[in-house]
Amino acid sequence: PSGSTPQQALEAVLDSIMKHPNTAPFVSLRFIRNFVTSNPTPQYVARVVNAFKSGKYQDIGTGNEGDLKATIAAVLLDDEARNLMTAQQSSFGKLREPVLMMTGIIRALNGFSDGQYLGWGYYGTTLEQPIFNSPTVFNYYFLDGMLGGQASIAAPEFSITNSNAVAGRVNFVQDLIYSLNTGPSGGLLPDASRSGAIGTNLDLGSFYQASMNPVTLVDKLDVLLTAGQLSAADKSTIVASLPSTTTQMSLSDAQKVNLIRMAVFAIATSPQFQIQR
Repeated sequence: PSGSTPQQALEAVLDSIMKHPNTAPFVSLRFIRNFVTSNPTPQYVARVVNAFKSGKYQDIGTGNEGDLKATIAAVLLDDEARNLMTAQQSSFGKLREPVLMMTGIIRALNGFSDGQYLGWGYYGTTLEQPIFNSPTVFNYYFLDGMLGGQASIAAPEFSITNSNAVAGRVNFVQDLIYSLNTGPSGGLLPDASRSGAIGTNLDLGSFYQASMNPVTLVDKLDVLLTAGQLSAADKSTIVASLPSTTTQMSLSDAQKVNLIRMAVFAIATSPQFQIQR
């Protein structure tokens, strides 16, 4: 408006954006797709829109329009986000984008990383998400991308997923837990050319006790990596591939680490981990 200060002009623009009828649905859908599922029902979106507009979700929020605490609470606490029956639907969930797939494994295994191999280096490029070097200001993939051959199913993260990327995901897990680290716990060696590099390392020692029993180990990794969603058949297959309890009692620490690696590899490369539900 004429005569207004730059601050007042900016506030007027932001206010008009906030009150635009498309803002609440746009923001709500993006939050749901990033945190829960790429294909929410219209009713789920509407409930989050209501939280955004009212600034309240149950007893959470200030009551001011656009309250993000209330909005995120509505996204994460909605029945559609937490109902196990809903999670079994074929269109529910989302492909873990590369950086979340990589960091998810590291966090689950008590690791740390400087991000070099993950985002800037080899794997960031191979998986088409060099996290410190976005190709455009519009993200690494189309936010409204659809699943190939399924025009009714949204799957944004699949926009950068091809046969090479699928193989790259498996290779990342292989390198992380087996190949590129001389220590007992796996990891990726630091890049000596970069100051302060610490590489990427895991702490598999915390799983030694669980490794004394294959069922216990797989159950623990199932909770940490796949939110307890491995099927009984999958668990049985993985357990059967590991040494028996009797054999494990005599394993050295190095042998226990390799056993843990076997279980981690099987779970972290499975569709149940790669697809977040």
